[in-house]
Amino acid sequence: MSEKSKSESEKEKSIQESEEIKASSAAVATDTTSESKADETDSSAVTASQSTQAHTEETPSSVEQQASENIESEKPDQVEAQQSEKSLDVSESQRDEGEESEQKSEEPVKTSIEQRSTGSRSSIMRRRRKGEKVTEKNVRIGFIGAGKMTEVIVKGLLESISADGERINPKQIFVASKSGKNHENYKRLGCFVTKRSYDIFGRNDCDMVFLAVHGYVIRQCYKSGGIRPLALTTNFIPNQRHPLYILSLIGGIPLNDIKRTLLNPDHPEKYRVEMHRIMLNHSVAYGLGIGAIDVEPDSKHCAGLIRNILCRICRLETIMENHMDIACAAGGYGSTFCYYFMAAIADGAFKKGLPKHMATKIAARTLHSAAASIIESGKNPNDLRDACTSPSGPAIYGLHVLDKADCASGFAAAVEAAYHRIKELADNPPT
Repeated sequence: MSEKSKSESEKEKSIQESEEIKASSAAVATDTTSESKADETDSSAVTASQSTQAHTEETPSSVEQQASENIESEKPDQVEAQQSEKSLDVSESQRDEGEESEQKSEEPVKTSIEQRSTGSRSSIMRRRRKGEKVTEKNVRIGFIGAGKMTEVIVKGLLESISADGERINPKQIFVASKSGKNHENYKRLGCFVTKRSYDIFGRNDCDMVFLAVHGYVIRQCYKSGGIRPLALTTNFIPNQRHPLYILSLIGGIPLNDIKRTLLNPDHPEKYRVEMHRIMLNHSVAYGLGIGAIDVEPDSKHCAGLIRNILCRICRLETIMENHMDIACAAGGYGSTFCYYFMAAIADGAFKKGLPKHMATKIAARTLHSAAASIIESGKNPNDLRDACTSPSGPAIYGLHVLDKADCASGFAAAVEAAYHRIKELADNPPT
């Protein structure tokens, strides 16, 4: 029994040991299986994260590609929309142009008048308010006639400076010429031009007007008008809200004859006009001119504005109206004869070897100093001539040659011929 029980107990121990070994081996297998599963889980998680990252990296490119495809698909629609908008704009502009053309056809006179002007109304100086004082700063200066005399006056005014340091603005100057002569020159200076003389008094509303045409233009108004002369400016000038100053450079025509071609005789009391005859020479272009007016410049008969404007370009003298034509011949055209005499003196010096530019300069200085001596001393030119002449000297020999050539009579005859030509141009146009 004992041996049998021992053997049975040993069997039971061996069975238990084998079961324990199996259990331990099963536990080990279970641990390895769980570890492999965990590794697989980790690897799958890493793979999933990598695939997710790759997907997120690929997404923008795909979105951009899809957006570009959408834009390309929308381009034709946008082009069609733009074309339709352009067509609508074109049709609307054509409709507007049609309406404008209809308006232009309804107002041809207004359009033609505006085309004759150099700029729109917005570019012209504003109209003054009622009662506003006219000064050198805002005065509007008009010219009827666009010849050489107008050219030198405009040049002198634009380059002049008043006592207060003020300059004349080119937009303050208006020039009218029916032929359009020299209009481009005045445009380059910045002045306004027109072919209608009436615009000077009407549309441009000038305060001071220079009449710079030949006398035959006035005479033609009388010949064509019969009992009542035709208006110089197509229509009589309108009634002005401000004083109007008219300065006549027209030779051979009295002021009363000029007034009848400008002012409406039915309503003379409605005008506030001050008219004068004046004389200017070509040196006004440099502010060195000589001028004459038919009244005392410092008297109440001459407006301060007239005096201030003219004194910018010349020295004013008083000459009666009935002497104005001969003053024009001697002063207005006398400078031409002085240039002739000056050139002759320079040619004589050049002939004997003095350089041309120096000979001209000496001749000019000589005449300038001689003229200044006469004005400063107040003496007669013959007295100063005798004071410069010594017995048997070079001066008296030269004067003897001039007398033999009848030079003095020639210059006097030149002034007389200029005077007669002024009278002729008052009746007949130049040929």
